[in-house]
Amino acid sequence: MPRGMSPASATRFRPGPLRGALRVAPDKSISHRALLIGALTGGELQLSNLNTGADLEATRQAVRALGARLDGEGGEVTLHAPQRLHAPGVVDCLNSGTTMRLLMGILAGANLPARLTGDDSLSRRPMERVAGPLRDAGALITTTNGHAPVELAAHTGLKAVAHHLRVPSAQVKTALLLAALTAGTSAEITGDEHSRDHTERMLRYLGASIAWDGTRIALAASTLNARDIEVPGDPSAAAFAIVGALVTPHSEVRIERLCLNPTRDGLLRALQAMGADLTIRDAHEVCGEPVGDVVARSSSLHAIDLDPALLPTMIDEVPALAVAAAYARGTTRIRNAAELRVKESDRVETIAAMLEAAGVTVARHPDGLDVSGAEHMNERIEVASHGDHRIAMAAAALAAGSPSGVQVDDAGCARVSYPQFHEAWEFLQQGVAR
Repeated sequence: MPRGMSPASATRFRPGPLRGALRVAPDKSISHRALLIGALTGGELQLSNLNTGADLEATRQAVRALGARLDGEGGEVTLHAPQRLHAPGVVDCLNSGTTMRLLMGILAGANLPARLTGDDSLSRRPMERVAGPLRDAGALITTTNGHAPVELAAHTGLKAVAHHLRVPSAQVKTALLLAALTAGTSAEITGDEHSRDHTERMLRYLGASIAWDGTRIALAASTLNARDIEVPGDPSAAAFAIVGALVTPHSEVRIERLCLNPTRDGLLRALQAMGADLTIRDAHEVCGEPVGDVVARSSSLHAIDLDPALLPTMIDEVPALAVAAAYARGTTRIRNAAELRVKESDRVETIAAMLEAAGVTVARHPDGLDVSGAEHMNERIEVASHGDHRIAMAAAALAAGSPSGVQVDDAGCARVSYPQFHEAWEFLQQGVAR
């Protein structure tokens, strides 16, 4: 048993096929943006199917601190945006890097002083990648050795944003776009490599004058309209059920109303390259985002060298891909993924440790790992999640195709992004269609 695991607190995911249809947790990235960008509209809008995880609670509190009122509970909320944003004082961003980084942009553009804090995990994550470009545009921001707490002070005004991304990042470009938007100025951002474009899509849906082509974004000074927003299912949440179905005989899972944004479908493309039986049905668009149903069936997978161009579209799904690789023929190689080391855990290490506990051969690299498919999994598999929600959920997918299941010391951390994960997993293992 991993050090620190107690039988009383551990969760055991059992083996067996996954069958049925369900809607997974609402997309976390889009939910953050719906709240934060909605608060900039100056009007009233209905937000439907919001993610209710712990990270989103941080963003709800931040939006309230900016002066917005939220009526309703759970995923259905009426947002009353303030006519003028309030200085929020101290904002605890909990474990949410998205909340902190996007809020930095809004506060810098609105010229509002604030102090942004977070838990121990968030305080280890890099913040200069956002603070530096905002300083270049005229903001006064101080980080703590490059990390939180982050202090924003009043400044003389933000100039037009012009920035070249050294590393493609949806959070960096979003912070800069929101800074320009709240400052009433323009932004031109280059150097992107088709990172998530949820912000661009939402700004366009709400009436902003914005154009982008996957490498360059141009935003003119704009005023937003208050329009209702429905959030589709999260590809990162769906990843584990999809992979669990692929690696487990006699499985068939249908994930309904899933976000199929081409900047988020990298896992599906990687799995198809591995020979996965995946089908897309009922594709259409909701509030500027492409959505549809994904059907995954048991498959015989083979190893791939992951195309580095796919990584920006699936960085959060690498733990799920690694599980698929553990059941595939040959050695799957994942490179140019150094960002894995600065997630909620060092995911190169935590993924490797999880798979090695199952008897899988893994080679670690500074920017990724090699996973050699195992002919036989260990009978007894015990995993430490290190408080990382994606590692805990990946362990469930690993368990589905294993001989005897997987025991995880802290699987409750899945609630950070997917509060109903355990119920959804049990539903699929019961094989009840709905």
